[in-house]
Amino acid sequence: GGTTNIDLSAATGELEVKWYDPRNGGALQNGTVTTVTGGASRGIGQAPNNISQDWVVLVRKPLVIQQGPLGGVPRVIGHGSLLQFEDYDEGGEGKAFHDSDGISQGDPVRQTGVDGGSGVGAVGEVIAWTVNGEWLEYTISPVAGTYYASLRYSSGHANPGTLKMLLGDGPEGTNFTTLATFDPVNTGGFNEWAWLTIPGITLPGGSEKVLRFEIVGGNFNLDFIEFTTNAPVNTPPTVNIDGFRQVTTGTTGNENVFQDQGGYVIMEVESHGATGGWAFRNTDPTGATGSGFYEWQGPNLFGQNKAGTQGLMEYKFQVDSAGTYQMRIRNHRTISTGEADDTENDVWAKMDNGPWYKVFSGTKNQWNWNSNFDWHELNGTQPPASYDLTAGEHTFYLSGRSEFFRIDRIAIFQSNKQSIAQNINTPESPQSGDEPEVVGYQINATVTDDARLFYPPQLTWSKVSGPGNVVFDNPNAEDVVATFSIDGLYTLKLTAYDGQHTVSDTITLYAGTQINTSPTVDAGSNITVPWPGMTADLDGTVGDDGLPIPPGSVSVQWSKVSGPGSVTFANANLADTQATFSMTGQYVLRLSASDGDLSAYDDVTVDVQGNTSTQIFTSMNDAYLEDSTRINNEYLKIEDATRQRTSYVKFNLTGLAGRVVENASLTFTVAGDAGSGTLQLWLGSHNSWTEGNLSTSNAPTKQTLLDTVTGTQCAWK
Repeated sequence: GGTTNIDLSAATGELEVKWYDPRNGGALQNGTVTTVTGGASRGIGQAPNNISQDWVVLVRKPLVIQQGPLGGVPRVIGHGSLLQFEDYDEGGEGKAFHDSDGISQGDPVRQTGVDGGSGVGAVGEVIAWTVNGEWLEYTISPVAGTYYASLRYSSGHANPGTLKMLLGDGPEGTNFTTLATFDPVNTGGFNEWAWLTIPGITLPGGSEKVLRFEIVGGNFNLDFIEFTTNAPVNTPPTVNIDGFRQVTTGTTGNENVFQDQGGYVIMEVESHGATGGWAFRNTDPTGATGSGFYEWQGPNLFGQNKAGTQGLMEYKFQVDSAGTYQMRIRNHRTISTGEADDTENDVWAKMDNGPWYKVFSGTKNQWNWNSNFDWHELNGTQPPASYDLTAGEHTFYLSGRSEFFRIDRIAIFQSNKQSIAQNINTPESPQSGDEPEVVGYQINATVTDDARLFYPPQLTWSKVSGPGNVVFDNPNAEDVVATFSIDGLYTLKLTAYDGQHTVSDTITLYAGTQINTSPTVDAGSNITVPWPGMTADLDGTVGDDGLPIPPGSVSVQWSKVSGPGSVTFANANLADTQATFSMTGQYVLRLSASDGDLSAYDDVTVDVQGNTSTQIFTSMNDAYLEDSTRINNEYLKIEDATRQRTSYVKFNLTGLAGRVVENASLTFTVAGDAGSGTLQLWLGSHNSWTEGNLSTSNAPTKQTLLDTVTGTQCAWK
């Protein structure tokens, strides 16, 4: 009879209190307290009645108070519109819907209390377990017109009830009028779908109407309702084969077994994908073998209990004879032993099921092969790393220990093979063993249909042409795995039959045992551009194995990853192209390549600087005309009196190509006879003259007035 308190200190805002009777079921009920506020311990009152029996209390954020369309946008209802029954409004029990028991039977995505979920042969989800008095509402924006309303439903009951369709005003459904009443029949089962169509459904135009469906009697399932301006007809299905990819078995090359080369094994560290904390790099420092090296960028993991806890990488290798093998890691560090921040010197390593040991480096600031065990805790020594190995397969493990420690390659060798094993020109050992192989091709398709007859349509995969036999793992599914008896070019067909129409699509592919590999992409070296507007040459390289077929070719694309301004590519679909940049700053450009199945990319950094400089240009040709006479000496004369003197000057400004000119000045020195008046500076119409052939016939005409100056000195800016 007392009030129950619940700690709601972790909650915020207003909460609603609901009660449920677990013995008798039914809807959620209100008790003596219906709302509380989070932030402290709160009293939630008493159960609705019979306080001596069992009750379950639910304290939750209030359900949406305002009724509204699912997703926030009313459904447009016009010709061809399809309304899924599971897309009823938001707003909760008593506003957007009414369900008799308040518990969601079935497996609906929206756990609101409405019953239903997945259904065999349904388009989307179904509304199921319908009983008398339940209803659903949908906020719509109808297009004015008269429609056929076609209901897709099912029933396994001998005497199913009826479904009323009503239209009211929004936003919360008022002033309803009945549009139609559907009379379902027993369709032969709740997964056997049928249609009921009622003509003459008149809908007014409006931005916010509410469509309501009331269940009378129940015992039927609802899929969707369709509106058409013409009598509904069965339309053909659509069939689109989307693409294909190889299906392989076995492991990737990164996990294969490195083979003994007569007493030594060389393994590039990047042959194993970088795991958490390890980062792939190929510069700073330079000089790594293979494609690059790994740097430990995880935390310092000192202490034996942290060995193997982060950045675990394993390398499988084979030795052909038993014996003692040296282990060396080509490594790099920049902090020398004994310095205050001596944290860049070592890595955890172990062989097979043996213990973890710290392996530390040698000389700093250079790649080196020093790899010594730290066995101080065992016998006070730090010997070179070595292992006694049996003939056969072994696994060598590395794990992060010291921040920024770098590893390039691993060498495992007998003592008489040290010189060749530690020669950086010795190639990586080949891998073999559990190699991947092509076992088939995954082919994906998309089939759609109006569900008027069969749904889903009957699907059949078949071979149209090709040199061998084709086996489909499920020839009646949209997506299949096809296997081929021999290599060659095949055409395959997917056919869909909806009970009336037959539609198909085909795909042609080359089925082969060669594994398709990703394109190789190199975006080129980093670039420095002196100023914005100047063109940068992008020197990309893309390679590919020519698979899959089709397309049998690779497509490339340049794009901007980051940068302060815009980038304009001369041709973004060429590996070798040019780019211009709108403003200064650092840009990252990406060259991507795709073979239609697999893709790869590489980035290049372009530093666009804002360098400014002053350039001085002297005239390459200068002369003047005195009336019609050319005079070419050390002077330029200008006069508009008894004589007409006009001077002409030509400069070579090719050094400004691609640069932004912030300001420019043109200066003349008055040598004598300063005179007076106004001088005008014009841009000439052409430059097809020289100081040796200037004449009235080839002299440039005035095009654009650049500036004027008055006085006895001449300096234009």
